[in-house]
This record gives sequence, structure tokens and C-alpha cells, in this order.
Amino acid sequence: MFDFLPRLAVQRPVLTTMMVVMALVLGLFGFPRLQTDLYPEVEFPVITISTVYPGAGPEEIETQVTDRVEEAVATLANIDGLRSFSQENISIVIVQFDLGVDPDQAAVDVRDRVEAVRGQMPVDAEASIVQKFDIGALPIMEMALFGPQGVDPLYELADEDLRERFSRVGGVAAVDIVGGRDREVEVLVSPERLQAYGVTLPEVVSMIQAENVSVPSGRIIEPAAAVPVRVVGEYRSVQEIEELRLFLQGGEVLRLGDIATVREGYQDVSQIARFNGEPAVSISIQRRSDANPVSTAEGVRAEIQRINAELPPGAQVAIVRDQSKFIQNSINDVLFNLLIGILLTTVVLFLFLHSWRGTIIAAAAMPVTIISTFLLMGLAGFTLNTMTLMALSITVGILVTNTIVVLENIYRHLDLGEDPKSAAQKGTSEIAVAVTASTLTNLVVFTPIAFMEGIIGQFFYALGLTVVFATLFSIFISFTLAPLLAARLLRSNETDAEEREGRLAPVWKKWDEGYRSLEHSYRGSLGWALARPRNGWIIIAAIFDLSVVSVLVTGRFVGGEFIPQGEVTAMRVELELPSGTPIERTSEIAARAEQHIAAIPDVEAVLTTIAGGGGGFISLGGGGNSAVILATLAGGARPAEEVLRDLRPMLPDLPDVAVSAVVDRSRRDRRRRPGTDPAADLRAGLRVAARAGGPRHGRSGGGTAAQRREQHAGRAPHRGDLPPQPRRAG
Repeated sequence: MFDFLPRLAVQRPVLTTMMVVMALVLGLFGFPRLQTDLYPEVEFPVITISTVYPGAGPEEIETQVTDRVEEAVATLANIDGLRSFSQENISIVIVQFDLGVDPDQAAVDVRDRVEAVRGQMPVDAEASIVQKFDIGALPIMEMALFGPQGVDPLYELADEDLRERFSRVGGVAAVDIVGGRDREVEVLVSPERLQAYGVTLPEVVSMIQAENVSVPSGRIIEPAAAVPVRVVGEYRSVQEIEELRLFLQGGEVLRLGDIATVREGYQDVSQIARFNGEPAVSISIQRRSDANPVSTAEGVRAEIQRINAELPPGAQVAIVRDQSKFIQNSINDVLFNLLIGILLTTVVLFLFLHSWRGTIIAAAAMPVTIISTFLLMGLAGFTLNTMTLMALSITVGILVTNTIVVLENIYRHLDLGEDPKSAAQKGTSEIAVAVTASTLTNLVVFTPIAFMEGIIGQFFYALGLTVVFATLFSIFISFTLAPLLAARLLRSNETDAEEREGRLAPVWKKWDEGYRSLEHSYRGSLGWALARPRNGWIIIAAIFDLSVVSVLVTGRFVGGEFIPQGEVTAMRVELELPSGTPIERTSEIAARAEQHIAAIPDVEAVLTTIAGGGGGFISLGGGGNSAVILATLAGGARPAEEVLRDLRPMLPDLPDVAVSAVVDRSRRDRRRRPGTDPAADLRAGLRVAARAGGPRHGRSGGGTAAQRREQHAGRAPHRGDLPPQPRRAG
């Protein structure tokens, strides 16, 4: 059985070549189709229920919406945690299920329970939105549209034109726009005239609504076709509204323009965006969960170039944060390290083999195996991410080891004087069982890793199977490509010939002398260790002590985390004022914070959104008392953590504001609260939840906890979850 592939490689070179080329070509075609992402696709069994109740305060939201939703879903099976947030205009309930629960089925079950209590909700409450957590649903790019035209015209341009253009880019799922006002028609009714004519305001409202209709009115059937008919009565101008007729008692007819002023205008300010201190429109791009974030961002950047060439004079779309660059840089770093590993392995092989022919054989096996692995990665639905690339980096040593063992035995037969074909077939067949058995140990180790449970298992699923795929291909390449090339490139007694006649013969002579000296020293040390049992126990004790010391040193000076932080090039400052604060007051406080941030030399751009939606998994907009400031750092700037340490002392002078300043990890939703983003919570070192009898006690207890925490040295930056407004944590 183990003689089949080596014999086939030597005696049927064309067939073997076609097999290797087929795997290579399929891998090359599969590589461009692999999506690029930072981490493997991970599903969190977390469901959120968002319910908007316009005009309601936190207390009404809690008692009339949040409590009823909680009671409806609390009896579902396999619930690990239930949290809720009640604030002005909106209720957020987060249901976290046990790991292993199907998120799709959990979303269906939660939706059914919420629909069952829909009739118990306030009449003005909007239908609840049930969503499952999806990392891919977070924005991949945030932009700012600014110019001298003013924010309202720019918002209209973004809403009517740019939204559609960005939506047409491949991979874009949604476009979120914040920072302007929608147009509206204002009807300013005069109370004195209403009283003079004996008309009530509801009568005016009913008249306006009744005249603005577009309804189906049947169809006209002809021999050749059936034509649908609609009665279209929608308003087309302000003048039409002014000419509306109101019939009074006694047959008198009254124009709407006689009792009211009708004009075009804008809605009241409900959201604000600023870019570098100037009014702007914030645009965020959300990709589809199955789309490649890098290619999607490339398409968006290309569209931005075309848009900037067509915008009115002075207007411009600027990219504030591009997550795809962070992803691409991370992937490029791993790819570069992988290539460096292959190159260094090739150099070491050349030093020990003393033969460029043997080095070519071993070096060719590594890229061929890695490229072929892309075929199975694509079939398995994996993406090109840090985990799969790390798996390929791990397997570089495994790949070359199999080929080296095969080549070493082939060289042994060549040194005995056998011809290359016979040496290639015999040398490979003799050690086939040993190579296969040693390689299969990797499968035994990494296959269980791929099928671990929980969140860890989802991260390591792709890593474990990628190692398995690469290992299987390495066995195939070692038993086919290695003997195939050896039979045609190597020569009998090649090692002796290279050491005697080769151009590098003096170098090999010096190298072998040094190696033999090292070997002699090792033999002496090994002989001393085996001479007496006492010597052996001394070596064992020394190794054990060194291992213990290494573990202690590692635990003391080397930290640990679930997900590497990577290079961070942005900071995020969240401001929250008391409930009911006017948006103008929030904008004033945010402007002061912007000045502090912009004064730091490392900051390149500052984007502020106030009461914006925030696209992504959870949107907590709706009140004018919250602001989010995103600050990106210039190239070559200090690490974000250092910049943040300089910024934090500047923020406490903001009056009556709950401030949170954190580094932006490029995967966070811009309007997230602690506990509402499972991916961010995994990165958090510690999250503390405090229970209290009421909001006042909760804020007092939270302040006490924060003060005690300040007494500890070496603390990490923290974020509070107790802003100065009533809130309930379920």
C-alpha cells in the first residue's frame, strides 16, 4: 500500500505531474475566492429586542415595555442571562443563551414570544425588532460629508443620491446617515382665525389627511389587456395645500391659506454630526455578513473617488475610519511572516543538505502544499483570516519535515551507488510507514481542537481543520512530488561530489568541521549524563527547576487575553447627559470635548455624532442627551493607549456628564453599551455589574466602587455603566 505512490511517481511521471498540477491549479483558483476577514465567522447565541416608544421617558419605558418583554422571554429554555436597558424613547432587552444553542432558532423563539405580548404594549409603541448578534453587521467604514453648502442640503444629497450609490456597491448591506434634517411642509394655523370661523384644529388635520391619498380604484378590462386604475390625489406643491377647501356651515367655503400659513421647511434638529469641528453629515457603511470586507471597502473607496469628482464645489466625502485597512494589514503581516518562515527554512535546508537540487525539492514542497490547501479551505467555507493563516504557518515545519525525511533516505541510497530512480522509489517506500505514522500524530492533536465546544471552539474550528488539510496534503506531496523530482534532479553520490567538487566545497568543509565539533561536544555531554544514574537525575532535576522558573516568570511578566488587541489607530469618547437634556446643550458639551481632543498633536480627524442611529447590532439612538466622538490617529502617532492617558485628565471638567473614553478596537458598534456587545465583552478584562434598589442607589454604589478601584495601582482604563439618568438593569 505505502509503495504505491512512490512507485507511481517514479514510473508514471506524467500522471503524477498532472495530479500535483491539478491540486496546485485548483488551489490557485480557490485562493482569490476566499473571503478575507480578521477572525473566523463566530456565532454568538445572543438575541436583542429593540422597542421604540416615541416620547416616553425611562420610567414609562421600563414599566410599559421592558417589563412585559422580559416576562415574555424569561421562560424560554437554555437562557444564560437576561439584561435590559430602559432609556428615553427606547427599550433594549438582551437575551443570552447557553453556548451551543442555535442562534437562528433562538431568534425565532424570541420573536414568537414578543409577538404574543404585542397587544399588551402601548398603542404608540412601534413593533419590536428582534435581531441576533452578528459581528459582520458592524460598520466597516465611517465617512464624513462636509462643505460650504450647509448641512441640510448635504444631508438631502446624501439621503437621496449617495445612499443609493453606496448601496449599489457589491457587499454593502446598509448605509446609515446622521447629521441633517429632512424636508417637511409646515402648516402654521392661526388660532384667532380658527376661532373667528368656528373651525377646530382636528377638522383642519382631517381635511389635509383626506386630500392626500393615492388608492386603487379597480381596473379597466380590454380585449388585449387589463389596465389597473388608481386615484392619485397626493400633493405636488405648497400651492395645492393652500387651495384646499373647507366647507363651513351655511355653505361657506374656506381656503386653508385663509387661516394658515403653508411653507416648506425642515424638521426640528434631532441629530447632529461634526467633522473636525465643522457641521457635517456622518455616513457609515455596513457590509453583508457573507461579503468580503476588504473587497467591499475597496468598492466603496472607488465610489468615493467618483462621488468627490461630481460633488458641488467645496463639498467632499472624507474617510474617517476604514476597518478593512486594519484587517488587510493584519492579514499581510501574517502572510509576510509565513513567507519569511518558508525562506528561512529553505536557507537552513541548503546549509545542511549541501545541494541546491535537494533544496529545490524540499522548498517546492512547501508552497505547493500550502496552495493546494486553499482548495479544501474553500470547500469547507473558511475565510482567509489570522487563525487559518496561523494554521498554515504552524504547518510549515510539518510540511518540510516529511520531505526532509524522504530526501534523507533517498540520499542514503544514492550514496550507496544506486541510480536516482531506484533510490527515489526505495528510499521513499522504506520510510513511508514511519512518515505517515508521525504525521498522523498531528491529526490526532488538531482534530479534537477543531471540534471543541463553545466560543473557543468556533475560533479554533478553522485553525484545527486547516492544519489537518495541510498535513494530509503534505503526506501526498512527500510521497509523489519529492520522489518524482528526486528521480530526475539528483545524482548518485551527489553529496560527496558537492563536498569535493562544488563551488561551495570550502564553505561546506568549514561548516562540517564546526558541526562535527558541536556533535563531539554533545556526545561527551550525553556520555556523562548516561555514565551514572546520579548524573541523569541531576539533568532531570535541572530541567524540572528550569521549567518551573519559566512558568513563574511567564505568569508574572507575560499577560494573557482572549483576542489580541492588534494595532489601534482610533479612540472613542462617549458622553451622556441627564435624560431630557436638549440636543443643543449636548452639542455644546461635545464641542468642548472636541476641542480637548483636537488639541492633541497625534489626532488626525474627529467625527462627532449626537443622537444618531449608529447602524449595527444595537442602536441606542433616539435621545438628544448622548454623543459619540471618534478620533483617528495620524500615521506614526503614539499608541492609542498613551494618547488616551493624556486625554482622560482633560475630560472631567465637563459639567454633569458621564464620560467614557476607550480605544476603538475596530470591531465595536459605535453606539454600544457595556454588556450589549458579546465580542467587546470578550476583550474586556473585567466587567462588574452592580445591583441596587433604585437608580439613585445604583449611581451611589457605582461611584463608591469606582473610587475604591482608583486606589489600586496598575489598573487598566475602565468604563462606567452608570450615567446620571434613571436606568434599570434586568
